[in-house]
Amino acid sequence: MEYENHAGLLILRDRAFTAQAEAYAEIRAALTSQRYQCLLLTLVAWLENERWGKGAKNTKNYQVTDIATAALTKCYKQLRRRGKHLDEMDPKVRHATRIAAKKLRYASEFFGSLYSLKKSDGFIRKLSQLQDWLGMLNDITITDKLLSQLIGQRHDPALDEVLHIFAGWNSCNAMLSMEHMDEAWQTLISKKPFWY
Repeated sequence: MEYENHAGLLILRDRAFTAQAEAYAEIRAALTSQRYQCLLLTLVAWLENERWGKGAKNTKNYQVTDIATAALTKCYKQLRRRGKHLDEMDPKVRHATRIAAKKLRYASEFFGSLYSLKKSDGFIRKLSQLQDWLGMLNDITITDKLLSQLIGQRHDPALDEVLHIFAGWNSCNAMLSMEHMDEAWQTLISKKPFWY
C-alpha cells in the first residue's frame, strides 16, 4: 500500500501541524510571561549569591561521598521496587518506572565523578539503554493518545484506516521494545552498582 499520499495520513498531518502551531504559541507565551522571567531572575540571583566551592580544598570530602551514596542508594531502591514485573505493567505504572530510572541516571551522572569513572560510566550506559526502551514504550502510549485527540470522534474511513496502520506499527514496536527492555533490565540489576 502506498502511504505517501494516503488521504487519512494527509488529513492527520495537517491536524498535527495545526496542533503543533497551537502548542508552540502556548510555549512562546509561557516563555515571555512575567512569571517565567521572575523564575529566571530568582534562579540567577540564588546561583550568584551562593558561595559554590569557595574556600574548599582539593582533598576528598567524605561527607559528600556519604551524601552521594545515600542519594544513589535511595534512587536505586526506588527503581528496583518500581521495576518488578516490568513486562506485565500498565503503561502508567511503567512510566513511573521510567521516571525512577531518569532520576537514578541524573543522580549517577551528577555524583559519578566521585567514584570510579569506568564503573560509573558502564552503569550509566546500561541505565541509559533501559531508559531508552522505557521511553520507546511511553512514546507508543502517547502516540495512541495523540492520534485519538487528532482524529476525534467523527468516523472517516480514511482516518479509521490510519488508526489501523498506527495500531499495527505500535504493536510491532511494543513487542520489540518489551524484549529489549527486559534484557536491559536484567543486565542492569545483575551488576553491582558503582557506588557499593
